[in-house]
Amino acid sequence: MSEAISFQDWAVVACGTMGPELDHLKQTGFLNAAELIYTPPGEHQNCEKLEQKLAEAIGRARTTAEKIIVVYGGTHCYLNRARPERTIDTVIERLHPRAYRTDAANCVDMLADAEQRKAMSGSREIYWITPGWIKHREFVFGDWDKDVADEAFPTYDGGALVLDAVGYYDQIAHDEPETLMELSDWMKISIAPRTVTLDRLKGLLADCVIRDLERALTDTAGQDARTTAELAKKLAAAKTVREALRNDSIPTPSNGDPA
Repeated sequence: MSEAISFQDWAVVACGTMGPELDHLKQTGFLNAAELIYTPPGEHQNCEKLEQKLAEAIGRARTTAEKIIVVYGGTHCYLNRARPERTIDTVIERLHPRAYRTDAANCVDMLADAEQRKAMSGSREIYWITPGWIKHREFVFGDWDKDVADEAFPTYDGGALVLDAVGYYDQIAHDEPETLMELSDWMKISIAPRTVTLDRLKGLLADCVIRDLERALTDTAGQDARTTAELAKKLAAAKTVREALRNDSIPTPSNGDPA
């Protein structure tokens, strides 16, 4: 199915938190981007530094490809309380007109949307995390002291669920079980895996390609018929891939949920 859509003339800029998933997509051939560039994780509340790192990454990406996918969420990945009118989208648009952000709230939402998470959680309050949160915990939770953690985490009666599409939880549970135990002790809630697929993330990446193809079709309307036909064919193929990904469901977890 991935052969119907290509990222070979794209560069991807992403928060390092999404590294486990994007690296897997690259290794398995779906994300055949010209370049994959990561910004440091945990900068969502340091707007000035985040903008600087994004500018550097997008500037580097533009030397490789004209079209860029920015794997950042729109709600929680950039929090500018001093200037609320300034959003991640306005920042990206200023940096490059042909950069497309993945249409999700945050990294958790890139692996399972709100409806899927609701189905997984039932009536419980879940603190959702991804493998990147564990891998980069010292950056993600860098400004959390013990008092803040003690107040925030225990309200989640369903514990923390790791949306894991790459087998990260099982690997770290085997190789570094003390890491999970220390994090669980600090959060004062249980941590368990929830197996998901990468189909939602694949779909969000495909959406960026679709948006660019639709834009290109509009720009070439009434001009070269052959170019228009080729773009229309690519767009139809990309939409077929996207629809197949949308119809796939999240499998039942093999490791169970937290008690």
